[in-house]
Parts: sequence; structure tokens; C-alpha cells
Amino acid sequence: MNGFDVRFSYQNEKIKPSNINTNEVTNNNDEYFEFVDEFNGALEMKTLAYDGTGSGIRAIVSFNPPITESEHIMKTGEKTGRVVNTQNGVLIGKMSFQMLADEFDKNWFSLETSTTSAPKTGIMINIDGINSYYYDAQTTFNFTDNTASKNADLSNLIVSSGIENENEENSTYKEYVLNPTFNKDIYNYELKLYDYIEKIDIKALLSDEKSNMKIKVPKKDTNNNLIYESDETTIVYEEKDITNNIALPVFINKIGEPDTEITIKVTAEDGKTEKKYKLVLKRPYGTIKGKIFMEPIKFTTEEHIAEVLAYLDKDIEGLVDWSSMINNSNSSISDNLNTIFRGDITISQKGISEKVKIITNKDGTFEIYLIPETYHILIDRKGYLDQYYINIEVTENMTIDLSEKESNGVIELIAGDIDKDGLIGIKDKMIMTKENGKSKILDSSFNEKCDFNDDGLIDIKDKTLSTKDNGLKRKIIDLKGGNT
Repeated sequence: MNGFDVRFSYQNEKIKPSNINTNEVTNNNDEYFEFVDEFNGALEMKTLAYDGTGSGIRAIVSFNPPITESEHIMKTGEKTGRVVNTQNGVLIGKMSFQMLADEFDKNWFSLETSTTSAPKTGIMINIDGINSYYYDAQTTFNFTDNTASKNADLSNLIVSSGIENENEENSTYKEYVLNPTFNKDIYNYELKLYDYIEKIDIKALLSDEKSNMKIKVPKKDTNNNLIYESDETTIVYEEKDITNNIALPVFINKIGEPDTEITIKVTAEDGKTEKKYKLVLKRPYGTIKGKIFMEPIKFTTEEHIAEVLAYLDKDIEGLVDWSSMINNSNSSISDNLNTIFRGDITISQKGISEKVKIITNKDGTFEIYLIPETYHILIDRKGYLDQYYINIEVTENMTIDLSEKESNGVIELIAGDIDKDGLIGIKDKMIMTKENGKSKILDSSFNEKCDFNDDGLIDIKDKTLSTKDNGLKRKIIDLKGGNT
């Protein structure tokens, strides 16, 4: 062999020649190629601009006189010169490449020898520094990838809630649509939740099962309250394991709290390549606020504490006839609605899908955060007339102050409705007479519904209040139709 022309092509965006010692990308053939052993000095290579399609290297390999015969370099005659005998396999030289892709495709490489002089060539490939792979071919060779994968992609991210059931009527499963639609090359997502739920299920699917992942979520205490740093502003996050294609329950931040930020970190098999997918859960809401006042409390504890309960219109549509309530307030509807909240009964058993309840501050002020929908609000305290605000259209970022719907600027609850039928009347007086004289400390059967001023005694003060407001009915204020 006096010389041969080798055309070595490769996809430039996938691999590039690199320094044999440092693996740094280089275009210098003296750095990415070297002859070995008996061929070092006997052969030389000159690279030219590749004239084929695609990217690659065209190399001319020839003898570099004077040439000394050796085990594989042989003289065949005075005119034919020297040849390299590769019959039993011999390593001529080494070439180094840096792979820029996550996965390897043998089709990226091809070897073309001269059509006039085509020696029997072979390629030995070594990636992991230990095992070598030899391929004997005249025009092509294969490349065996034994390196750890650099694939750190997710193939899908599924967010859901509820429980799947073969019977659709009993199934509560719901799958949410991410914004934007999931793509392995998109790393930031947003989801607006319009449900009253405490947790969601996150299912992440790996593109390469040899990779692994962790999930970082806001840290919560046993009551599902956010844990903050000492500055009381910065949310503490914790990292957890998450298994491929297995749903992991994640407790989300409450309505009115900061957005829930969830990060899934995928680490490829090589232990170095990482990708992070971030999901921000937003909970759109409007605010209902107000201030409650109770005159009997003014002269004792001064703690104007009551309950504020919100009901979705669609949930109690068949349970409450507001027209009938307005025309005849004498009913036990508030007690029935309160039972749904106070009893340990699942909401589905009662036909109610959502409920929201808060307790006012000691000064009577309150704020309740509600997902955009139509609501009815019940304000209630034991022994007092309940009060309703109905047909409230809650929209995102809006604030409604119920106190502004009252002439005196506060929501004043009236004492005396002991049996909670919406009317202060003879039945309440009868109960008051029976309970008169009892003490919270001394009597185990003390009825706190009759202690209007919350002083621990049922006495003439409470009885006077009951008589004073005899005949008053509960208020139902229709925000669409005015006061009633």
C-alpha cells in the first residue's frame, strides 16, 4: 500500500473531533488523530476539506519514507513498494470524537475508501476505556455506544385529582390540562385550579427509565399549613423521591396563599446531565369580607365571634327555595345547612360537593377566599338570628365587603333565636324560661344558646334581650335583588 484516500463523514451537529488527551473540540488532525506503535512515523495523514455530502473529514494516508519493515509493514517488491498487512487485525491509529447528543446513532458515521485502491480496512471502537469493538468492513463501520445515557427528559407529566372507579357515577377522577401542553423540551408550566381540593396527584413519566428524579414541593406542618423561614416570608421546600409512572399525592397551598411551585428534577443515567421541569399551580379567587357586631357582647367579652359559611349555588339548588325563605323566614334551613358542616358526614352523602367555613376574628372582622362561582353566604352564631347574603357572583381578584350592604356599616346579629327557626318568638321564650338561672360553671346542662352576652350566666339580662327583639325574623339579602 503506497497510500489511500479515506473519506470519513459525520453529522457535525452530533459529534466533533476532539483532542485525544483532553477531549476538547479541535479541528487539528495532529490533535484528534495519532498513529500508534510501528505505524507512528511510518505513516502520515493529511486532512482536506471534505467534498462529499454533509459534514466530515477527508484524509489522505500514505507512507512516510524512509520506511522500515516491521511485523505488518512489508515489502512486496522493488516496484510495488510497501504494504500494510491487516489480515489478522492490527491497530493503525486512533481518532477521538466528542459526542454532543444524548443518544448515539451508528448511521452518523460512514467510511469511504478509494475506488482505485481499496484496502481491507477495519475500525476498532472504544468508548468506556475498557471494552473495544472491532468491525471489519470496506466501506462502512458501526459504532457501539457503551456510555451511560445523557437522557434527562420526561416523556409526560400528568396532574390529576380524585379516585378512578370503573363505575363513572362513583368516580371522582379528574385530569387537568397544563399550559402549555406538555412537551419534553418545555420546562415551565402553569395550571389554574378551580376546585376546592387539598391535594393533587403528580405522575411523571421518564423518557429513559435508567434516569431518576426528585420532586421539590412546599413543606407543610401536620395541619397542612405552610412552613416559612425565620423571615416569615420565604417558604421552606422539601425534596422527595418520585417513582416513574406512579402518582404522588402533593398537598397544595390553600386559597389565598402564594402559588404552589413544584419542581421535578430528572438526572440522567450518567449522573451529571440534569433537567428541571417546573409547575406553578395558581388558585384564582375572589374575596368576601366584612365586620360582625353583636350588641350584647359589647358589654362583656367584646369578642364578636361568629361563623361565616359559603355554599356554592349549584350544590344547594335543590335543597333551598330562596323565594319561599324570603316570603316565610320561619324555617330551620340554617340548622340543616349547619349540620352539613358540623357533622362528620362526607359531603357526597349530603349531595354537596364543596363547602367553605371560617371563624371571624375576635373583633368580628373576616375575609373568606372563594373560587369564582355563584355563592350564598350564611353568617351564624348560636342563639342569634342567622343572616344570609345570596346570589353573590364571585370573580377573580374581586373583593366584596358585606358590611357596606348594611346601613350602619356593620353586620349586626340579633340575639334571641334559640331554636334557630329564623324567628324570635314564643318557642324561644319557653326555652329561655326553662334555662333561666343556670351557670356555665355549676350546671352540666348549661345551654350556651341562651347565654346571649357570653357572661357564663343565663339570667334576666338574656331574658330581656329575648323579649326586646320578639317577632324579628332572619335577614336574607339578595345581592341581585336588594334587601329582603
